[in-house]
Amino acid sequence: MSNKEKSIMGDYAIIKNHNAHRAADKEYIAILVEFDFNGKEFEKELFFTKHEYENLRIVECGFQPLMKRGHLYHCKSKKDNYFYLLAKRLDGVLVVYRLTARLFERSLNRAEKNPEDIRPRNFFRDMLD
Repeated sequence: MSNKEKSIMGDYAIIKNHNAHRAADKEYIAILVEFDFNGKEFEKELFFTKHEYENLRIVECGFQPLMKRGHLYHCKSKKDNYFYLLAKRLDGVLVVYRLTARLFERSLNRAEKNPEDIRPRNFFRDMLD
């Protein structure tokens, strides 16, 4: 996949790491997500390494029919801090992932440090924002 292809909310895609240093992965697994933080809504790309993507935890949950694809649902308790995400895997199957807060922050920071690799957004999506 080319980084010039439009990002689709909640769909994983393989993108090229344009400025990869020697030890870095040559590709990322990217996904466009939306989330709420302090009353504001954000849309951001998350970049996962191949290893991180392959080890994402898939969970079965009864509230999947109520979930919006690409939206991160924050679940925090005294001992747990997770995000749930309904997303389409690279093979096209729709599943619910559970991401740790640490993995979410790492993948968000990776995308923010590599703005040249962020895919353009859909024209109509930009108009609605």
